[in-house]
Amino acid sequence: MTTPQHRLARSTIALVAVLGASACAASDGISDCLAQQKALRARQQVLEARVERLEVMLSLQRPSPGHRAAPANADNTQSDPFAAAIAQLDEPPVLPKADALLALVDQNATHPRAPEALLLSAQALLRAEEWILADWTFEKVVYGWPSSSSALPALWGRAESALAQGRQDEARVHLEALAAQRTDEMWARRAREALEKIGQESDESRKRQ
Repeated sequence: MTTPQHRLARSTIALVAVLGASACAASDGISDCLAQQKALRARQQVLEARVERLEVMLSLQRPSPGHRAAPANADNTQSDPFAAAIAQLDEPPVLPKADALLALVDQNATHPRAPEALLLSAQALLRAEEWILADWTFEKVVYGWPSSSSALPALWGRAESALAQGRQDEARVHLEALAAQRTDEMWARRAREALEKIGQESDESRKRQ
């Protein structure tokens, strides 16, 4: 299934390639031009692969309320298939580590730690300033596992990502949704404080103009 967000993402990927070609046309040296094209092609392949995997992920169902983890045994990979991949998330390069974790979630979608694993992957991508990939992964947690303990931190992550990119209106939407929820006062309070700070910064910006 291709969502409007993924259709937009595919358009963005195509636009990146077009812009790269334009920049290359304006380049002074052939070697610089070829280097730019090679880098852009590599980046485009990474994004396309990520979009395809996330489209598969969107079809996954979140765990049923009664699901429990498999009993612990000598093989820790069966009781917690995500442990090793999570431990490696902050070791560069982040993209292949995040994709490896995404593949594990794909294979273990009903495991209780699946939403947490996706959340940690999204947070690692956010720290690496991989905005688009982080946004999509946070979104999957929010909509794929809305009742999990990872859903509210993922919504906060979406707001953080939007703010880091200067998209204050989008950040407000996520923070307002977080502030309105009644299941966790800590996250609601953090969201209200963040909204107040955004409002103060906007007022100060208007005064300086």
